[in-house]
Amino acid sequence: MMMYEPQDIEQHFDTATIGYLQRKNTGGISGQKGTRYEDYFAIYKLATMAPGVLENGLPVHFLSQTLAFVDDLVIDIPSEPLQHYQLKNSSNVSWASGSHSIQDDFANQNYANQVILKRDSEICLVVSDQACSVRLTKRVPSYIQQFSQVIYFPHSTITGLLEQVSSFRVAVTYLSAFQEPAPDKLEYTAKALLGAWINASSNVSGQDLLTQAQKQTPQYIRSFKFSLALESEVENILSHIEDFKYNLAKGFLHWDYADGLQSGTQPYSIETEEFRRLQERIKDCHPTTFEELENLL
Repeated sequence: MMMYEPQDIEQHFDTATIGYLQRKNTGGISGQKGTRYEDYFAIYKLATMAPGVLENGLPVHFLSQTLAFVDDLVIDIPSEPLQHYQLKNSSNVSWASGSHSIQDDFANQNYANQVILKRDSEICLVVSDQACSVRLTKRVPSYIQQFSQVIYFPHSTITGLLEQVSSFRVAVTYLSAFQEPAPDKLEYTAKALLGAWINASSNVSGQDLLTQAQKQTPQYIRSFKFSLALESEVENILSHIEDFKYNLAKGFLHWDYADGLQSGTQPYSIETEEFRRLQERIKDCHPTTFEELENLL
């Protein structure tokens, strides 16, 4: 999907600019698959926006390698400035170097959004070197300062990012099916997001990305519904089993017996056919002790 048609660029720039943008677009697409720095940043943004998407219906779209001056990632929320991200996994980054400098790309991107799309811009340079981010922040050219910023985002594995970036860890914990997920479960959740992103089209909604991740690993991703309850008959049976405690959180049944002697989480959410059958078994067998219930779980 392209943000602009070539004739839009030609009208406000020139034919040489069209060629430049098309070469950028072709080069980006050819290296798109895999665990790139850009992919990890994209799922970081997806994860941090997930509460808004799931709880408030935030109509966000994610675009990658589109026809644009700043094209690694574009986040589009209607009625808000377009967010553009250029990512550089290097310590040797400057605003002005090269025949098509970063500062010129930022300026042209802001102008294109204004005259073609009638949209304001928030344009970010994301770098993997912290010292470099400090240096670039101090040297943002005056003519792009109003709409430009520098972000530090480390280049690491998913495990490393979960350890180093607290906001990413909090966001993935929110999406996890578990209340206090262990590191390996957080990693599975993050990898599901990565898989959904890598296999998505170049223009995809946040809701579709989260839904696809959930389909890939339904046992690790929370339910997206917030008003869920056990059947009343099942609640009554469970409440009368001595030393058995349970709660329904994130759409999953979490249980504990004898203050932690045994505990667990059902591997499928309350919305699934598997959980419906579990409730039917509990009603049919009507267990009165944990030993009887354990055979059903």
